[in-house]
Amino acid sequence: MPSRLRTPVIGLFVLAVLLGVAAVARVDGVGSRPCRALERVIDPSPLHVVGDADVTYALSPPTSGPHQLPAPVAGVYDVAIPEPLQVGALESGLVIVQYDATVGDADRETLVAAARGPGVIVAPAVRSFDEGAHVALTAWGVRQLCDEVDTETVSSFVGDRAGAYFVTHDG
Repeated sequence: MPSRLRTPVIGLFVLAVLLGVAAVARVDGVGSRPCRALERVIDPSPLHVVGDADVTYALSPPTSGPHQLPAPVAGVYDVAIPEPLQVGALESGLVIVQYDATVGDADRETLVAAARGPGVIVAPAVRSFDEGAHVALTAWGVRQLCDEVDTETVSSFVGDRAGAYFVTHDG
């Protein structure tokens, strides 16, 4: 084989090997992260809604916007909390850790243990999360979505944000 042709062929072979290694690493979970980057999203509406008002949020779960009071108290819930009450809880400084129906009992217990503390609500999801996530962490104006339970991310999110934010309404 002429040397001018040999160099591109070797280069293509090396590239194919590297791409194959990267694909195997992703399939095996090596190098992948269970949680997405932290998102900062604020809906500036201070609207308080009453009763069963129909409120639609652009995000699932929401991080701010129209909300209902009184906010639920911190703790572990077996039933989903309506989104307007969730936002009311976030406004009062609570952090909410939610999971969808794909999270099994053992992972749910791990999640509760990682999130338990003052100023934290753990509850099942009201509806599917954005981007197909299975776990969602929310505080006022901030959320992080995860594909699985990640105790380090949950503990860090809760530790950094529980009780750290409280919205006041002037007027």
